[in-house]
Amino acid sequence: MKWLRAIFYVAVGLCLFAILPIIGDIFRSQIAFFMCLWIAIPIALGCIKYLKLYEQIKPSTATFLLKSSMWIAVILCFVIFANYNTIRDSIGYKYIKGYYSSYYPDVGDYGEDQLGVDVHTDSWYSDLFLYLGNIILFILLFAVPIITYKFGSEIVEESNQHKLIRAHDRSKEIE
Repeated sequence: MKWLRAIFYVAVGLCLFAILPIIGDIFRSQIAFFMCLWIAIPIALGCIKYLKLYEQIKPSTATFLLKSSMWIAVILCFVIFANYNTIRDSIGYKYIKGYYSSYYPDVGDYGEDQLGVDVHTDSWYSDLFLYLGNIILFILLFAVPIITYKFGSEIVEESNQHKLIRAHDRSKEIE
């Protein structure tokens, strides 16, 4: 039976890998929505934890919440990392005066072909804004999944403990 489950997981993984280009196209057309979703996942889990909403959640639901939120957060991290230039350019063109980027063919250190990019703005503080945005984005690429896992696992633990407390209270009522 375990081999059947393993085959199922491999098939699901292959299907997800096959639709990844479609996800990328959808992401590039709706960047703001997906960036907000990516940031909202750990915030929502934090609200569930700190508002003690896990008391109304079954442990199986909490486990599903943890797994699904981790999948979404990690997939969005990969998509965001893969589309970094698109995100930077969309923010730059919309919000930074005089922003433009120029792409050119380049050769890497080991002779491989790659795409080089030069980013230009009108002022030094716009350059500073872009530089700080780069740092914040790359920190968030690691922080969002870690925070999501931390809050999700705490919700699962608290939900399990609350289930045990409810079962203990019911056994006292029966006696």
